Amino acid sequence: MSGHSIDVWTWRATLRAQVLLAPGVQDVPLTEARGRVLAGPVTSPEDVPTVPLSAMDGFAVRRADLDAPGSTRLPVAADLPARPGATPELPAGVAMRIMTGAPVPAGADAVVEVEATDADPFGAAPGSVTITLEQLPPPQRHIRARGEEAVRGDLLAGADARWGRG
Repeated sequence: MSGHSIDVWTWRATLRAQVLLAPGVQDVPLTEARGRVLAGPVTSPEDVPTVPLSAMDGFAVRRADLDAPGSTRLPVAADLPARPGATPELPAGVAMRIMTGAPVPAGADAVVEVEATDADPFGAAPGSVTITLEQLPPPQRHIRARGEEAVRGDLLAGADARWGRG
């Protein structure tokens, strides 16, 4: 038996400095990837969001149909839930009730928050709504644009990033 001993931390540091292990790459299901290190970059496969979405519960409108300052009464043509699918185009002179996350209809250039209306935020969509504004909302108010979070091909995570928490 040798009389020479090395402390565990020095031994560990020596091993780490001298032993280089080739990293292995494994394809694993996402459910098993938590805590692992990415072998390559992850990019967005599509624009996020893929279509313009409402960022607020309220009414999709055409700004040209609104009086401000003052009140505007518009018929409500549809009730748009937050789910994927096609939405009807917004005709001039009407509003559509819209939920947060719902696709914004073509023709709408703003979403007026429900708090600026006489509508019950919890009830059924009304037949008409009165919108009261001190000033016109800016263009695209409360509308998340297509690709606002990520555009197809954007880098989401680089190689060597840890996926989730280990």
